[in-house]
Amino acid sequence: MNLTPPPRTDNLLEMQQWMEDLYQYLQYPVFATAKLLPRSAAPTAEEGRVYYDSDDNAILVYNGTEWRYLLDSADQTSPIFVGITLTGLTASRIMATDADKAAESIDLEDWVFGVENQIDASEAEYYPSYALTDAPGKVTVEPHKITLTDGDRDEDYYATRDMGAGFFTDFVHEVDVNVTALTSGGDCAMFPWAISDSNDDLKDIEDLSGSLIAVIAARQASNTHYKVGSIDVDSGSISFNHGTAAIAVGTKVFLTVSRSSTSLTVDVYSTDALRSAGSIGGGDIDTTASTVVSDAFQYVYGIASNNRGIAGLDISGTIENLSIRRGTVTVSRPEEVTDQKMTIDQELILSPSPTTDVTAAGGITPTRPVMRIQGSGGAVDITADPQITAGSDGQRITLIGSSDGNSVTLENGTGVHLHDKAIMADHDALTLLYHANDSQWEEESRNFSAKEVSWAFDSPGGTTGDFYFAGFYDHGASANDFNPSINHGVISCSNAAHFFLVQAAGASGGTDTVIRVTGTTIDDQGNRTAAVDVDITVADDGAAGTYYETTQKFLGRVSVTKQSGPDLLCNYGFAKYWDNNNTDYRVMGLEAVWLAGANDTGANIIAVHHHPTGWTYNAGAPADHPPNMADMNTDHVVEKNLVNNENGAWKRDNLTTTIAGSSQEGFMIHIVTSANKAFEQGTFILRVRPS
Repeated sequence: MNLTPPPRTDNLLEMQQWMEDLYQYLQYPVFATAKLLPRSAAPTAEEGRVYYDSDDNAILVYNGTEWRYLLDSADQTSPIFVGITLTGLTASRIMATDADKAAESIDLEDWVFGVENQIDASEAEYYPSYALTDAPGKVTVEPHKITLTDGDRDEDYYATRDMGAGFFTDFVHEVDVNVTALTSGGDCAMFPWAISDSNDDLKDIEDLSGSLIAVIAARQASNTHYKVGSIDVDSGSISFNHGTAAIAVGTKVFLTVSRSSTSLTVDVYSTDALRSAGSIGGGDIDTTASTVVSDAFQYVYGIASNNRGIAGLDISGTIENLSIRRGTVTVSRPEEVTDQKMTIDQELILSPSPTTDVTAAGGITPTRPVMRIQGSGGAVDITADPQITAGSDGQRITLIGSSDGNSVTLENGTGVHLHDKAIMADHDALTLLYHANDSQWEEESRNFSAKEVSWAFDSPGGTTGDFYFAGFYDHGASANDFNPSINHGVISCSNAAHFFLVQAAGASGGTDTVIRVTGTTIDDQGNRTAAVDVDITVADDGAAGTYYETTQKFLGRVSVTKQSGPDLLCNYGFAKYWDNNNTDYRVMGLEAVWLAGANDTGANIIAVHHHPTGWTYNAGAPADHPPNMADMNTDHVVEKNLVNNENGAWKRDNLTTTIAGSSQEGFMIHIVTSANKAFEQGTFILRVRPS
């Protein structure tokens, strides 16, 4: 309040009011301004006393214990506080504001991990955020370290993190392990890492026919050493791999645990530096490799128990610095950045989706930058419009096919601009970029493992019958028992073909028949060997039509002789076929185009899968090869004739035959004509992919 001058009157009431105002003013004085005389030294300390420090240009107050700063008088809008203590927060933690703008303590990992538009900055896992089950009290958790003290095999204790369904597919994890104490017993072990789809003790998961992969650190022959291995549980079926070298108790080792499809590798290093510089399969102490389940798992374990009801197997140790994103930067739908750049000097990992079933009407909805896809219930040709759900301008996705039988086909159009139709089978990859102006996904690149091979073909003038391309059959005219011996082939002919037999039914007398083929062989490395004997044992109890073939290829003429056993009639001949350089492959499609050189109503083009089953024995004629993979007459039915000087074509894009080129299977083209020079000229194209 402000005090007015005293009244100039004899009025007692006015004087009384002024006296009351004076009393209030003296009791609660208000000053428009106040000046504290600057001083460089503090006055006598007395609680509540204030002064202006001319050296610091600040007001200080004595709180009964020490002089403390009030405000920086130079800038009242941005005050500076020195030595602030905030109660209600947690020591040694980062501070942030909550939804109500109140201060709170947080973990960096909780703040940035998995948040859209932010970068995953975590390296070692923050174990206090894991869900801990530890009724016996054997586990001590620190930020990046778990200590197990006297853990036994009749107890449940485990710490897990839920990463979401299907999170762990192929991966590279790192973890540091040290077994510090052991007890006697072959089952003395601890489990410093695991992944599964269940948050439970490992034995319980096994008993419930679940699946998991785990690392085991187990006693090695004595109480002075341990070894590192792995466990695989596939739908309740367990297998072990305990193969590393002995490690002294108390020695920390540095593990890299990696999975690619069904291959698990555990590399054991002696130092973190060696691990950082190493590669998969290069552990300086040891490396173990095993086949494991390929499931995409949800939970990761910081420590796991495997309660098998066995007491007295105490083990102690530490697990530290689990990294589930070794050297990675993960970005989730970043905001637009202009005139800037991001430099990444380590691996950039784009986490793929679990395999997604695609329907024709539903199309593809991108949920991750890398999408694994397969047709739902079989091969699917997408009819949805758009075929791929619209994205954001500049968004890039890579589609990866996951199945040969359940392929996914995208056509050019309806929201997708492709260089050509894309039939996506297993391992095929297609990368697209979304253009908002055109409202469509533009093809950037494709890496399809399918390839095309082609052969020219025709039928000679002056003759009709059967002709072969990409291989051949050279049959003997009729069956023979090779007693006496016979010759087959032409001297000095460069046929380089396998010799084959197709037997009649055996007599089942208990003695097999041995037939010897003698001639000059040539292998696929160009090595020629003369006068080679190759014996074929024909089963006495074999069924008619059973096929036999030499692994060797013969040049020119061979002699064929029964060596022992009962006489047994067999069809015979040479077989040569395209085996894709002795590799397995899958036929996806074929196409033939030709110019007819004559009218022919009996012509046909046959795609032959050469393999050892499905042959038919014929006593008075050559054997019949296995049923056709496809043939033109069956597809064209009525319009199957060749017309002189007219073009023709035959195509199939839906073949799914797998050919074991590594195991004496192959492909050939069988041309049939009933008119001379029926096929003037033609080209046959086969579309295949590795199998």
